[in-house]
Amino acid sequence: MVELIRVKSSALELVKQLIRIERPLLKEYYSSILTKEEFLNISFFLKKEIVIEEIKEKKYEFYLIKDKLKLIGFLEIQKKEESLYVSKFFIIKKYREQGYGLKIIELLKKKAQKLNINKLKVPIVNGKNQIYSIFLSWGFTLDRRSVRYIGGNIYLYEFIYVLNL
Repeated sequence: MVELIRVKSSALELVKQLIRIERPLLKEYYSSILTKEEFLNISFFLKKEIVIEEIKEKKYEFYLIKDKLKLIGFLEIQKKEESLYVSKFFIIKKYREQGYGLKIIELLKKKAQKLNINKLKVPIVNGKNQIYSIFLSWGFTLDRRSVRYIGGNIYLYEFIYVLNL
């Protein structure tokens, strides 16, 4: 059974698990669009103290994705305007194409509905064509294009996809 485990600032072991899983997944995702130096600049934000501060300030909610005892990925979400904004959604490579993504979307739909939110939004970095097609197959549609600052003088060109609930 897939479950989302919220990472709280007081749960240091969960914070460590989050950072351990986040670094290689972000490196894999961004390696085709960022230089090594640019990735090093943004990896500054993957420090325990920074993650704990973001959790305390309630900028984002972080979740580990588990299936039974297996850690299969992580999420970073935020209530933004009238939507649940999924700013990071990563599944470890060996667990992809096994139906986990759609199960996680179903859990996020339930979470949004409990919060009286009627939209899920997901940013996808320009050039990640395989990811676009996955979200389209789940019922998402293109909402808009966006430019997002991610730190270290780095801006990402993204497409924001929306799923109306």
